[in-house]
Amino acid sequence: MPYTPFTVSWQGAPGASCYDVQSRDGQFGAWRNWLTNACYTQAPFLGQYGHIYYFRSRARYGAAEETWPYDYDTYTKVGAEPEGGGAGGAGASLLALPPDEAPDRMEDVTCSQRLDLPVVGYVAPAGDVDWYRFEVTATLRLRISLSELPADYDLYVFDGSGQFHWASTWWQILPDEVVVRAPVGVYYVRLDGYARAWSGETPYRLLVEIVR
Repeated sequence: MPYTPFTVSWQGAPGASCYDVQSRDGQFGAWRNWLTNACYTQAPFLGQYGHIYYFRSRARYGAAEETWPYDYDTYTKVGAEPEGGGAGGAGASLLALPPDEAPDRMEDVTCSQRLDLPVVGYVAPAGDVDWYRFEVTATLRLRISLSELPADYDLYVFDGSGQFHWASTWWQILPDEVVVRAPVGVYYVRLDGYARAWSGETPYRLLVEIVR
């Protein structure tokens, strides 16, 4: 897939001389050193279309240095914003929101969804996260798809222990999908909106189906 450069900037407290900067590809990727002892506050980064890149920095004060932040400082998805879209999504101006029936945390999910049966829900309001659980009783080839999207949503899949396995994070309002070979076990699907995208007007459609 094609790559494109974009500019990343950072800053520290007064007195900082140089900086170390790390990046990671995806929300659950590993941190990698990008710049070391950089005595400037911005640089071009080469990213792949459809990927989300996270960044964090620490300042150097002569021979001393800060500790790395626990989480990221900023992130961006490589790709053009959809026309008429943006972080607010299609329902940004709505005052009445649909009920949030999907739990916001994995540990709060109390029931499993049936395979081959679509689930309809809303990512609303901004910052909402939806979790679903499904069970596999034999090793199966599965297609996990997120479609009919009103805004830029992303899909992540975890096993029963919370270990991340697969993701689909297409840019713009494109359907997300992963086709995987899933061993016996419990799995969780996490849905959220990129850059807090959401819609209280149009629901998404999630389907976990057996590929026959």
